[in-house]
Amino acid sequence: MTWLLSNSIGFLSVAGAVCAWVVVAGPTAAADVNLSFVDSEGADVQDVVATLEVPDGQPVVASAPVEVEVNQYRQSFEPLVTMVPINSDVRFRNSDSFAHHVYSFSKAKSFEHRQSTSGVTEAMTLDKAGLIALGCNIHDHMLAYIYVSDTPYYGLSGKDGFVQMQDVPDGDYVLKIWHPRLKGKAIEKPVTVGGDTVEVRETLELKPPRKVKKSLYSR
Repeated sequence: MTWLLSNSIGFLSVAGAVCAWVVVAGPTAAADVNLSFVDSEGADVQDVVATLEVPDGQPVVASAPVEVEVNQYRQSFEPLVTMVPINSDVRFRNSDSFAHHVYSFSKAKSFEHRQSTSGVTEAMTLDKAGLIALGCNIHDHMLAYIYVSDTPYYGLSGKDGFVQMQDVPDGDYVLKIWHPRLKGKAIEKPVTVGGDTVEVRETLELKPPRKVKKSLYSR
């Protein structure tokens, strides 16, 4: 459960005496939000990005930044989707014996790193929220994503298609859902947290998986 402490000290003069009082707010009501994602055939969907947008005026404790690594191996990025809180650091590792040239033109982060040999780049801070699409200038079929969240209520589904957001304060939120193969735009739907665990099961309309033909050109 999330506790928000708001200490207020006041003074009152009564017949020459000075009285002081301290008001401490109690625990803020909160609950877990459980999300399940399946495709049109009922199969669990991995790599679903989910965030709860915080209502205006609600106090928020930002998630601590983390350090993550995206690997390049056998002409593929691993993992396909990475999700981090804002101001986190990312490094790119080249585990192949040939060159890679990772880049992004995304609004959340535009950059490029040339890696002529195996090794790892210096840390790069992700200081803007949003979706970052990764590519390789040498191997055009390579594709991956980093989602940078500016809300502490976020999650990425595993193989079981499940995301749990714990201790979400009561309130009205907007649930945003995204997946690399989602048909159309990201899904947005209202979610109300009111003391009891919230259960959401969402069926996603997905595009067929990409057909990837790896390049024979590696240098």
